[in-house]
Amino acid sequence: MGGPNAGPNIFPSGMLDGLPKAKAQNPPYYPPSLRQAGVEGRAVIQFTVDPTGQVVAARIVEATQAEFGEAARRAVLRWRFEPGRRQGRAVPFLMSISVEFTLAGS
Repeated sequence: MGGPNAGPNIFPSGMLDGLPKAKAQNPPYYPPSLRQAGVEGRAVIQFTVDPTGQVVAARIVEATQAEFGEAARRAVLRWRFEPGRRQGRAVPFLMSISVEFTLAGS
């Protein structure tokens, strides 16, 4: 899985010893105008995590609404992970996630 944030020393998550677990993964802020209009949707975000587990770059791959994409991108930038490991050593890694925006329970 390549992309503009991928470099020769950034590993796709599938090449790690195991998938790092999230340590902090707060949900994104639901855009008020979309909540009020009853709009649900999703955004796919690709992001790079440094060897300490901090998200250092994130980009919107796709989004049903631009506002969902930006809200998800901003949330992902605040997430923290266990360090990614390849052959036992902490390395930067690249992964993607789909973020769902639903009105259920809100």
